[in-house]
Amino acid sequence: MPIVNIEGFGKIDFPDSMSAEQIDRAIKNEILPMVARNVPSAVVAGLSSELAAGGNPFTKGTARTDSNWKVGDRYRYRIVDVLTKLETSEVRGGMVKEVTDSEVIYGNGRITDLLGNQIRNPRGQSFVNNQVFTDEYRVGRKWTTVFRGIRRDDAEDEWTLDMKVVTRESITI
Repeated sequence: MPIVNIEGFGKIDFPDSMSAEQIDRAIKNEILPMVARNVPSAVVAGLSSELAAGGNPFTKGTARTDSNWKVGDRYRYRIVDVLTKLETSEVRGGMVKEVTDSEVIYGNGRITDLLGNQIRNPRGQSFVNNQVFTDEYRVGRKWTTVFRGIRRDDAEDEWTLDMKVVTRESITI
């Protein structure tokens, strides 16, 4: 695994499956902004002071993830085809049975972290380092997630997903 030492953050082991370009993108789009948020004096290379201060006139704002899960909560999300804009499926997450300091446990056996990233699905498959959902969203934000799935028979799969927030919309339920 390539190890990169990032000033103000420390050493990070990146998976061998990530290209140098993907590692650079992850550092630029995820890690350095996190360092800048957590360390006020941190300087993020390549950002103008206006942009770093939130002066982008084209922004639609930032939305933070609501991780205040409660027993009895239910949720669903829809999967929309990027090209046709048609909904291809709807996924129901189940009903929350228990909430711990780090996990949300559903009645159907599914377990997620507090952001909604799947740790175990109802069929018993485990997921390691899944970061599909994040704590903060803003139009234009990009991130790459590389995670492994471990089946009940101990066989492993690995996924690499490039994520991007393309728009913000209000939905009436």
